[in-house]
Amino acid sequence: MWLAAAILWGLGSPGEPPGVELQWETVPGCPEQVVVEQELLELLDASPSRDVVQVRGRLTGERGAHRLRLEVVVADRREARTLVAGDCMALSRAGVLVVAVTVDALTTAWRVENAAEPREAQPVVPPPSVPDLEPRPPPERTALEPRPTVATEGAEPSAADRVEGSTLPRWPRGGTLSAGGGASIGLTPGLAGGLEGALTWRIGAARLSAAGFHWFSRTTELQPEAGVEAALFGGSLRGCLAFERARWEAPLCTSVELAAMHGGGTGTAVRRREVLALWVGGSVGLGLDLALSARFGLWARVDAVLSMRRPAMFLVVEGQPREAFRISPVGARLFIGPCVRLW
Repeated sequence: MWLAAAILWGLGSPGEPPGVELQWETVPGCPEQVVVEQELLELLDASPSRDVVQVRGRLTGERGAHRLRLEVVVADRREARTLVAGDCMALSRAGVLVVAVTVDALTTAWRVENAAEPREAQPVVPPPSVPDLEPRPPPERTALEPRPTVATEGAEPSAADRVEGSTLPRWPRGGTLSAGGGASIGLTPGLAGGLEGALTWRIGAARLSAAGFHWFSRTTELQPEAGVEAALFGGSLRGCLAFERARWEAPLCTSVELAAMHGGGTGTAVRRREVLALWVGGSVGLGLDLALSARFGLWARVDAVLSMRRPAMFLVVEGQPREAFRISPVGARLFIGPCVRLW
């Protein structure tokens, strides 16, 4: 949201029109636009009036990996800066300093070029370099926290800059615990609901999960008053490769799974006998994860399930065993639920 703008006009004579338009986008836990505005007013309190400029800042990332994109426009002149740091508060204050210096430089250069009478050109102050940038530390800064580094557009980025300035995944590594509910077809008679819980270890784009699941019992009839009910519970070991962009991830996964089909006959014409049989299968699937904060998120996944060992249930009708249900060779399932980052 663009502010009506007297932020950097410099407190000129009363009634002067506003000279700067500011747009500031931030992330939860980092300074809001009103704080940035106050910092700019304090920094530019004694500055002279300026020509109309536009300032836009966009801060992204999470604790330990923040990135600030700045754009300053004066007349037909445009300057862009990119700053990277681990502390978003210090990074925001550094951004205010860079904006102020850049506005001074662009305004001075524009006025010199467009002056009615020739006059001695004022020196153009370049934006602060990495060694000279010393933003005021926030109250909570300790001696162990790293200071922000600045990556300026137009220069060849170093290897460290290319790593820090990449997609900035919200959760680059660590363990997550997830739980969810969903639906499946082909694993029990008809469409069934189920639950899954998983513990996942994340290393960069790779994911390794150990999960447990249970698909609730469903019933199918072979004839009136004679049928079977079956449920499925077991575990899986799943590996994934995640494609990341900011807060979003799209993991592509494959798994191997072992489970037990259990149940028995139903109906007045059937003498019930409990059945327990081994199921072996695997899956391929695609997920979508959203990090809501540094600790909590939401996830969803759809899988195609392949059965390698397909247990069945039989009923004896008129003295002959007849197959009442067998797990399908190919099934499908969908899960959705919350997740929490453990460390």
